[in-house]
Amino acid sequence: MKDIGLTAVYVKGEYGYTAYIQEFGGVITQGETIPEAEENLYDALQLFLETETISNSTDSVNSIKKPFLSLTKAL
Repeated sequence: MKDIGLTAVYVKGEYGYTAYIQEFGGVITQGETIPEAEENLYDALQLFLETETISNSTDSVNSIKKPFLSLTKAL
């Protein structure tokens, strides 16, 4: 199994930091400090992955899934 690296981005704002994971647009949070934002980012990622797992395990009989897009990381 190949390890996948994720990139955390921290943007300083007026009241602290906004943090998101570059590779997952839906994972975003905030914190007053970078360590707080980082801790919140772990929580946000965990919730994101749990939600994805639940949505993938509750397919209905009427749903159709097919490959849509394949991405390859350039080295």
